[in-house]
Amino acid sequence: MMKKIKRLLLNDGVQEMLRYGIVGGISFLVDISLLYFMREYIFPHGQLGVYYATMAGFLGGLTVNTLLSVQFVFRQQDVVASKRGKNVKDIIQIFIIGFTGLLLTEAGMFVGTEICAGNYLLVKVVVTGAVFVWNYLGRKFFVFRPSDVLVEALSDR
Repeated sequence: MMKKIKRLLLNDGVQEMLRYGIVGGISFLVDISLLYFMREYIFPHGQLGVYYATMAGFLGGLTVNTLLSVQFVFRQQDVVASKRGKNVKDIIQIFIIGFTGLLLTEAGMFVGTEICAGNYLLVKVVVTGAVFVWNYLGRKFFVFRPSDVLVEALSDR
């Protein structure tokens, strides 16, 4: 039983998800801190302030998440593969994934605060869980997966 657990924990995919979880936690702290600060001190009045503050927090968290993900989460062993996430095409894809995450976040905040009349911080925690999964899967399968060209280039060596 312990060998199975050890083998599971040493699996590259599991380690990558654990690293993304740590990066996600750090990013979430930035996100929720900015959300709280912006809502309470910069946009304290009116319902639109929740959405402005949500956007500011999300963008701060996304920036931290992107920088840490490229450096620590999606590790690439090969020199060619190590350029993933650092070229214009990949940065545009990361932006699109992030922008989609922002739209999902704002929609979730609308449903949670307007329709369900929930506390904006509690709603943000729930919404962040769903967007966390979207961001990980989007980056994993659209940005940091080996493309057919990359696989062919590596197999020619």
